[in-house]
Amino acid sequence: MGPPVETVTDDTTLPDEVDVVVVGGGIIGVSTALYLSDKGLRVAVCEKGYIAGEQSSRNWGWVRVTHRDMREFELSMESLKLWRTLDQRLGIDTGFKQCGILYMANDDAKMEGHRVWLEKARALAGKDAFDTREVDPKTVAGLLPGATKAFKGGLYTPGDGRAEPQKAAPAIANALRKRGARCGNKCGTRQRGGDRARNNPLQERRGRGRRVVAALLRESGYQRAAVDGEGFSVADIAYGRRSLGERQQQGVLVPQAHGRRLYDRIRLSYLLGYHA
Repeated sequence: MGPPVETVTDDTTLPDEVDVVVVGGGIIGVSTALYLSDKGLRVAVCEKGYIAGEQSSRNWGWVRVTHRDMREFELSMESLKLWRTLDQRLGIDTGFKQCGILYMANDDAKMEGHRVWLEKARALAGKDAFDTREVDPKTVAGLLPGATKAFKGGLYTPGDGRAEPQKAAPAIANALRKRGARCGNKCGTRQRGGDRARNNPLQERRGRGRRVVAALLRESGYQRAAVDGEGFSVADIAYGRRSLGERQQQGVLVPQAHGRRLYDRIRLSYLLGYHA
């Protein structure tokens, strides 16, 4: 069992009106809320359980470019840049450390796979855009003092790092609260209409806002950011059964693997059409 998740004081009273309601208090949700807040928008975060109470506190916390899928590689580089300055910028402790990440190889075939990935990454981003390098058995042994097993070699990225999963999302949420944003634990959401709403007796806290963002990582492998129209209840979320074109107008629906396409969309439209 991992360390306990750090707590976020529950805002029992949500505002009557905000600009954006973020549904989901994991690392995606609180990060979305943070950067919307940076743009001056009033934000509330609704979490049905506890902030970082699920997958966001049950992972290794790696923040890396090494061996990323090429479709999400550039997005990973941008993410790493943000992590490196996040604690200092917000005055928080996410546990982030730029400790480096090493991928070892037991045999020649695995080592060749590392080389192929590195060639593709350099061709995409440029050799000087990141610091991953191939390392020999002696260097691997030096990076793993006390290891009793010898390796053929590996890939080492000194610029990669890790954050503490039990700290990161709560720390960001607490920073949001200091800005005046509201973060509600045990603040479930209810879909408007349909069997899913009738069979989902979650808590409902009502208010009004201009937009709702669902920061969910679906079991199907899709990341969805759905945007509802003017004058919704903060307890409502529109999953929508609309055409792809209509969904693109109202939000984003992208396969998780299509990270580069998502990065391009965010880079060009500043997240769901909000401009500074």
